[in-house]
Amino acid sequence: MTAQRSARGARFLAALLLLASSAALRAQAPPGKPPEKIPEAPAAAGDSAAPYTIELLETRVRFDADGSSRREVHARARLHSEAGARQFARLNFDYHRAFEQIEIPLVRITHSGGGIADILPSAVTDQPHPAVADLPAYQDVRRKSVRILGLQPGDVLEYRVITSAARAPLASDFYLAHTFARDTVVTQELYELDLPAARTVQLRVNPATPATSTESSGAGPTARILYRWQRAATAEKTPPKESPAAEPDVVLTSFASWEQLAARLAALLEPPVAPAGEITAKAAELTHPAAPPADNFQALYEFVARKIATVDLPLGSTGFRARPPAEILASGYATPEDKAVLFAALAAAAGLSARPALTGAPPSAATQLPRPALFSHVLLSAAGPAGELWLDPGVEVAPFRMIPAALRGQPALLLRAQPSADREAGKTQAWKREVPTISRVRMIMTATVIQEMRL
Repeated sequence: MTAQRSARGARFLAALLLLASSAALRAQAPPGKPPEKIPEAPAAAGDSAAPYTIELLETRVRFDADGSSRREVHARARLHSEAGARQFARLNFDYHRAFEQIEIPLVRITHSGGGIADILPSAVTDQPHPAVADLPAYQDVRRKSVRILGLQPGDVLEYRVITSAARAPLASDFYLAHTFARDTVVTQELYELDLPAARTVQLRVNPATPATSTESSGAGPTARILYRWQRAATAEKTPPKESPAAEPDVVLTSFASWEQLAARLAALLEPPVAPAGEITAKAAELTHPAAPPADNFQALYEFVARKIATVDLPLGSTGFRARPPAEILASGYATPEDKAVLFAALAAAAGLSARPALTGAPPSAATQLPRPALFSHVLLSAAGPAGELWLDPGVEVAPFRMIPAALRGQPALLLRAQPSADREAGKTQAWKREVPTISRVRMIMTATVIQEMRL
């Protein structure tokens, strides 16, 4: 049920309008259904046929040692046509109010004919995300919107958005990725990254876009490092050909390895060891002790996939914070992550084993820095005597063991907590396992927990 990707220009404008809203201050939001259809961005700044030009884009990101963060985005757009005015008539910012806050201190219109108008606070609304408007369990997934009336060609729209995050589910770890505009849509771009010097992080910067300056301040626990990039539009009208596997220009993560990230996510998405009574009862109702494991897995799949409605939110919208399986069962609806948690809980109650796996990442995921924002989909890896089954209960109409074609051959991150002894010794899990060919399923394990699925 993941929505199809929009055109490249539309993705850029959507990312610009949502820069302040990604969970844990990610610079790239997980793929998902866009809030509304947005026409393509202009081909070049200053082109009279372009609907708008981003004259200024300033982004300042700060992370603290405890994982809390702050992102401030300041943008100024000049509208060239009615189409441009329509595109900026409403700004949407998605966030999770359990650990994020959004402030919009400035929305201002400078009219081409003279005069300045500041948008009043009454024009700002804060409501549940449209996908969860009628679903009480997910009301913390919000959308803050600004309705902007009276925009005309020639006007300049300026706005400032501040997103703060604290006590996020993956704190004290943090991560982000940022790609600079190369199609001259943005005339001037400033990007600042303010980091605590006391934290060990991995930072990877594209050699073609080195930081303009690097500054150090403070000492001891208060020491900080500030990276700054200042870029201007180039004369290049046609952006360079992009590879789907290309990394962003700036990638940062505090996760030391994919194994560590997998363990952190497993702790959030694995069901409780002791299942609730409702889960045990439902598992007993759906399965039979004498039946082959594959038959019991199919019975659980048919129930979770078709009887539990899928809530179409992008992966990670809830911060990977799972609801209790009994609550999911009682409500009758769930995000794909929560459906995976419910399935795993029912399987465990029936004496079976299943665990989540994240996929939808580019083929180069194993060589990129570890961060959950690379993934867009969750699957289930179910273990049985005859081999391993791959399931997707998030797709309600898919037959048992059917995986969407777009995910075939893509890497997957298996979520497995490290044994306590290895965790205490500071060791990572470098394990490898062969999976039998079942229904043309082939699994190839790398030195990390990244695996490749081929169906």
